[in-house]
Amino acid sequence: MIRAICIAIVFATAGTQGAATPCVSPTFDVPFPDATDVTSRVIDLPSSAFPAFWQEGLLDGYAYQVFANATGRLRGGARDQPWVIEVTCDVSSETCEFTQKGNPPKQATAVAERIGKCLVPTLAIDDALPVPPEKAPQPSDSGLELSLDRSVEEEPMPCGLAMTDELTDVATLQRLLVLLGEDPGPVDGFLGARSFAAMEAYVSNPGWETPISDLISELSERHCAGLR
Repeated sequence: MIRAICIAIVFATAGTQGAATPCVSPTFDVPFPDATDVTSRVIDLPSSAFPAFWQEGLLDGYAYQVFANATGRLRGGARDQPWVIEVTCDVSSETCEFTQKGNPPKQATAVAERIGKCLVPTLAIDDALPVPPEKAPQPSDSGLELSLDRSVEEEPMPCGLAMTDELTDVATLQRLLVLLGEDPGPVDGFLGARSFAAMEAYVSNPGWETPISDLISELSERHCAGLR
């Protein structure tokens, strides 16, 4: 019997995105930009289900996988309400299709688009609504030009809780830690050793008696203060 052999290579630093090849390189041995816990794999007997090269890790706290057949997968959320976003790209037509299963948070959609942009660097993703052309000022009956007030009040930049859309309080806490530059591990709604280590800088009492709701409020305020 012939067995497929997988070779795992673990990276600690991010790579550089190329212009014509996937941002993880043709052999998927360059870590996805800003990803953590990155592992690249190669199999000696590739198939349609298992391409020769693929990579997996954590991206903004979500578990991702990218494959050499221009497909990818993003998972996350609380374990009792799982979700997944499948990314299927066509390199020849420079397009990607995003299929959601379950109810992923809004932030996950943007991360999935980053996966598509990695697999197809020329992919154009623009969710902005079209801006109607401005109308030229029209002369008034008296022959004087109308004065148009084009001043627009800028909306404040979203921050803290406004940038989270998680399913549980613990997952919200983990997402805020990610926004603050900490590494709580997967945003899965379960507090593990990495989540506790990431909270050390924000917990004043050694007995961990601070309610989760108070920690969420404090982390949200710190994130907003850092953006002002």
